Amino acid sequence: MEFERSLFRIYERMMSSANFQLWTKILSITFFTISWISLACLIYFHQTYINTSEILSKAFSEQILNGSTRYSSEHLNLTLDLQANIEKYTNITLMPEDIYNISIGSVKFQFSLHFQVLTMPKDIKSRLNFTEHNIQLSYKDVVPTFMWPFIIIFNELDTIIINQLARIFRDNPGFIINLGSKEMWIWSKKQYEVTSNPSFPQKIGNLFFSIFVFIILSLVTGMICRLAIAGSAGVMISLSWCMTLFNATENTRMILFYSFPWAGQPAYSLRNAGKGIGSLVLSFFVMLFTFYFMYACTYLLWTPMIFGNIYPSGLDERLYTVFSIMEFYSLLFVRTKKTVMWFPRIVMGLICTFILYRKNNFYPFMNTYFFGVTMLCFGTMVVMLSLFEKETFTHEGPTFESPRLVYQPVFNRNNSSLPEIWTLFYPVAGRGHFTEQQMSNIFPRQGPV
Repeated sequence: MEFERSLFRIYERMMSSANFQLWTKILSITFFTISWISLACLIYFHQTYINTSEILSKAFSEQILNGSTRYSSEHLNLTLDLQANIEKYTNITLMPEDIYNISIGSVKFQFSLHFQVLTMPKDIKSRLNFTEHNIQLSYKDVVPTFMWPFIIIFNELDTIIINQLARIFRDNPGFIINLGSKEMWIWSKKQYEVTSNPSFPQKIGNLFFSIFVFIILSLVTGMICRLAIAGSAGVMISLSWCMTLFNATENTRMILFYSFPWAGQPAYSLRNAGKGIGSLVLSFFVMLFTFYFMYACTYLLWTPMIFGNIYPSGLDERLYTVFSIMEFYSLLFVRTKKTVMWFPRIVMGLICTFILYRKNNFYPFMNTYFFGVTMLCFGTMVVMLSLFEKETFTHEGPTFESPRLVYQPVFNRNNSSLPEIWTLFYPVAGRGHFTEQQMSNIFPRQGPV
């Protein structure tokens, strides 16, 4: 309870700030404006570059096929999104092991149908003498000048090239390298066929899958965040030793023990028994270390579940970071019934649309969509504070004695220990769901409410 009250002090200071309404208004406008700009860019990108290969089809026709608008042989078939009144054929022969060097300004890509061709040592590659084709494009050939800054901001040039090549070579697998960033993407023929145009049952399945993934990520992240906070008490208790170096009073150190009773009580007992607290502090550090690696290991499961085998570098880590931010936000600021009701539902809807967008497309503009969704989530956080938390705080609480307005039945009256982990998954309810006796168990210092 003391820890909850310590968190409440942070909440109270923010709610009582003289400029609270001004800052929430500025932040909400900023976040929502950025999000709508991002989503407008997303609509343009998606309509212009998904399920089309017009840009590279034209380049292939002019720079490799001598103006031909189609190519088909016993070894390779190309799908060129070109229409021509006069069919022109070429005597160029393309093989599956050929290498395609694509330059867009200073950005360079290498593509081949077989990843072994591009990943083998250079000296071996040169002896085998693979045929290489060069394609030169300017920035304006790919993206209109007015949209180029957004392509750079969201780092979506890779997405355009991957979609163009996957459609041209749609009857084949593919492997591409960005020679600047060294990022690599690989896909199979079946992967493109299934994800570029999913059936209606697949979309329904993806909807339920996205909800399931959100729930799992939220629960695991919430548990890890709370364990991390519990473990950090060991760090705070270790400060009691540092306080002796500065001649801190006994009362000052007792305040530290009292603020984190699940670590402070055993530390106090060990100290009074003439034993050091080093082993206690070390045990908390080891617990943090262990749970951190357990959490990191879950990335290996979640990432292929959500993104498959191809996705922008670092996007998975940014998604997990947003979940952590939302969990810490909930710990500090989600205290009233309306926020508890609406905040999880809104962010679940936003995150699920992002996962659906990923699952229903081969390689969509994930950076742009995720950035827009993240800004909407941040804007929602600010709006929850302004609409629900501030209004409730002003009129009916929360208070220092009742730091939250949603509760659980009390199953453990030992105020010096942390709640059991399973209570993290037990639903909460408002004051009206409990009897006076139950409320007196929740707040044993008070009389019946």
